[in-house]
Amino acid sequence: MRTFLKKLHSKKGETYVEVLISVLIIALAALLLATTLTAANRINANARKADESFYASVGSMENPTGDPADGVVTYHIEGEFLGNEGEIDVDMYEDGELATYKKKGARG
Repeated sequence: MRTFLKKLHSKKGETYVEVLISVLIIALAALLLATTLTAANRINANARKADESFYASVGSMENPTGDPADGVVTYHIEGEFLGNEGEIDVDMYEDGELATYKKKGARG
């Protein structure tokens, strides 16, 4: 701590080697920051593209078009008072990896 205080109150300047090392450290830190920001920007752009694609698919499934496939949904509810099971006829729509279904005859 005393050497730091002596250096702080000293009238002597810094040596060229100390200045060059300081500049090198600052330049490396700036380069690291720029590289990190560039990588983060690239990752965000890829995530944005994936989100846009996903939400476009979800939007198309909310209002399906085209000819539906016939299907049946089977359900089973367990419970003391709710024990119930059955089947429901549905129209199924598929768009790539997403699928949705509506009860047959249901509008919208």
